[in-house]
Amino acid sequence: MKVLSTSSVIHGFSQLRRSVIRAQLSKLLLSVALLFCFITLADAASVPSFKMSSQTFADRMNANLKKLNIPLELTVKLEKGTSVDDFQHIFNEHVGLIGSVESKSQQLNGLVILNAASESPDATRQNLQIVTAAFSALLGGALSGENSLESPEMTEMMFGLLQDSQASGKGVRQIEHVRFMATTNEDTDIIFTAEPVL
Repeated sequence: MKVLSTSSVIHGFSQLRRSVIRAQLSKLLLSVALLFCFITLADAASVPSFKMSSQTFADRMNANLKKLNIPLELTVKLEKGTSVDDFQHIFNEHVGLIGSVESKSQQLNGLVILNAASESPDATRQNLQIVTAAFSALLGGALSGENSLESPEMTEMMFGLLQDSQASGKGVRQIEHVRFMATTNEDTDIIFTAEPVL
């Protein structure tokens, strides 16, 4: 008869929990990606964008992740659509990202980041740093020509988003021509979105 040690049982449970969380995150990403598929653009010229390609965004975000000493990297694989292309990336079992790109101009025009609740304070901190790396990459020097990752405006914006989303379920902030939102559900998962404004 084989006797299981406590550590092997805990490790097995931890692995099972990670695979369940990863499956839930994948399902959420697929649901949001399907929403992007239903977006139709009446007039592409009037649709605001972040004025950058998805690859420029990825390069800026990856530079931010490197500055934060987070050993993760965003890779962009565009899925072609009729008027909107999209890409998605899962960073870890708690954080996934979906970006939308206007098909004709190939300009990034929407971003959704799903942040599943984590029990570990270190994982929660790192997950929020991933979101901050993405959001600051969208600004790309719009704040006084410097990297917005370390700017007081970015720190204040992220703190305000989190505070409002925890208090009322939704937080909204705007820096320059980018509107940032955070929505918290009953499981304390947070859906972060960013959209360009005219």
